Amino acid sequence: QEMDEAKKREQAQMNIIARLKKEQSEREKREKEFKSAAEEAAAERKAAEEALEEMKRQMDDLREARATREVKEAVAAGSKVQLKPHEQQAFSAARHGREAELDKLL
Repeated sequence: QEMDEAKKREQAQMNIIARLKKEQSEREKREKEFKSAAEEAAAERKAAEEALEEMKRQMDDLREARATREVKEAVAAGSKVQLKPHEQQAFSAARHGREAELDKLL
């Protein structure tokens, strides 16, 4: 009878050990999957940030090209830049080196 109880205890211990090993294995598997998903998300974020920077650069290039084209068209049409009186005074002061007057205007 003592042998049966010892065998039952030993079997119970082995069952507990097997269950703990299984739980640890499942936990390690979940952690590995989580780490993999986190790395994938980080890579996707980096790619999205790079794509956004490229789009910003392209937009800046387009704006610059548009501004250049508009200036060329304005020059070709013979138009002149129209300055407001205040801007004309500041331009004149800057052109003739009148720093004190320019400081007051700006």
